[in-house]
Amino acid sequence: MVLWLAAVFIFRYEMQRYFNGKDNVGLGLGPWMTLFYNTVYFQYHFNEIAAFKERHPEQITPAAG
Repeated sequence: MVLWLAAVFIFRYEMQRYFNGKDNVGLGLGPWMTLFYNTVYFQYHFNEIAAFKERHPEQITPAAG
């Protein structure tokens, strides 16, 4: 249980770091919502990020390579 909880909060941290650093979407994830509704909460924000990227294609950082 502790390992699962640690993984959820590590995922939350990495998700915020990636989307706020790379695409600057202004993602803020609450700790209580993450704790109680993690899977649904993350999915909601993935959908919001996709909608943001559709509305603001000029802010998307192109992939290097």
